[in-house]
Amino acid sequence: MKVLGTNRVLYATFLFCGCATLMLGVALPEFERRWQLADSQSGMLLAAQFIGLFAGALTIQNNLRRSLQTGCLVAMLGYLGLLVCCLHEKGFAAAVPAVFVLGLGIGQMTTTVNLLAADATRSSQHRSARLSMVNFAWSIGALLAPFVTGWCIAHRGIVSLFTGFLVWLVFLLAASSLFLTPAPVSETDGAPARFGMPTATLAFFALVFFLYGGLELTVSGWLSTYALRYSRLSVAVAAYSTSFLWMSFALGRFAAGILLRWHSDRAARVIGVCMTLAAAAGLRFAGSTVVMGLCSAAIGLGLGPFFPVTLSRMVSRRPSSRQAGQATSATSIGQAAFPYLVGVLSTRTGSLRVAMIVPGLIAASLLAIIVWSDKENAQETAECQG
Repeated sequence: MKVLGTNRVLYATFLFCGCATLMLGVALPEFERRWQLADSQSGMLLAAQFIGLFAGALTIQNNLRRSLQTGCLVAMLGYLGLLVCCLHEKGFAAAVPAVFVLGLGIGQMTTTVNLLAADATRSSQHRSARLSMVNFAWSIGALLAPFVTGWCIAHRGIVSLFTGFLVWLVFLLAASSLFLTPAPVSETDGAPARFGMPTATLAFFALVFFLYGGLELTVSGWLSTYALRYSRLSVAVAAYSTSFLWMSFALGRFAAGILLRWHSDRAARVIGVCMTLAAAAGLRFAGSTVVMGLCSAAIGLGLGPFFPVTLSRMVSRRPSSRQAGQATSATSIGQAAFPYLVGVLSTRTGSLRVAMIVPGLIAASLLAIIVWSDKENAQETAECQG
């Protein structure tokens, strides 16, 4: 019963995190209308959320239940701040720090839930499957965000949206108190002890997460614009291509959550990155709607399991909670750096098609790193057995 309750808390929390993370982008037009914002001011809100997510991953605690509850409380403060700001015509100035606080809480919750899910399983293979299913819940929340946010703003108002998220957080706070162990997870039965991993290993995983974050957001962030420029699609249909990508992303994680119980997670990573590399190359030369749709689906299916599988491998090295947060926070840096690089290249070359070589280069780099690391691990294992 306790395990069932813990699983429900983790899934409900990640469903919230996925929905809350994408909420700001969907609600941005409402903020612009309410406060008469320029594009630069809207960008400040997005930047504040990104910085908050990054800081949240860096500030998790060793006591993971307390860290999750702290994240809930911090996110509640962020929503309360936004709610008050929306009641005033000139609330933008205070909304920026409120969005940062909200991102800080979501960042703490996201990293903590990943570690709680990873620590609940001893087997590396089953850990990868469990993390894939938990991250599938995040993907479902991300898919629901446009519908939930859009419907609330259109029919109930943005204040009701923030109120609903506050009620959700109260539920999560109460559920975490009831079902999660009060002790640090590293001290509970069945959890891998956390002694910390070498700096070189930390840097390696940080690099992998940095590249992964860049690949994910470069494709998802530029896909609609790319489809609109290089195929005969309307603005509305081009926007659907991103939703199609996220649906494939969710499906990839769901499939991994089932298949990884019986198959190697190493194979899942290699096959997934190869599929992403081939699809990224195909997307760059695609000229039809069908080809773009197939390439988007292949990228989502291939890339979906990568984060949970990589996180599972990192947890097997027994990092401290702080190290795990530092490594995964590199995802946010990649999500900021590589989409910006694509924009710069597109401006300099005058062609977004040329700039879309970046996702392929990232995927090729990830594949090379994975093959090299697996070879090194195989050599170390052979030496130990010898």
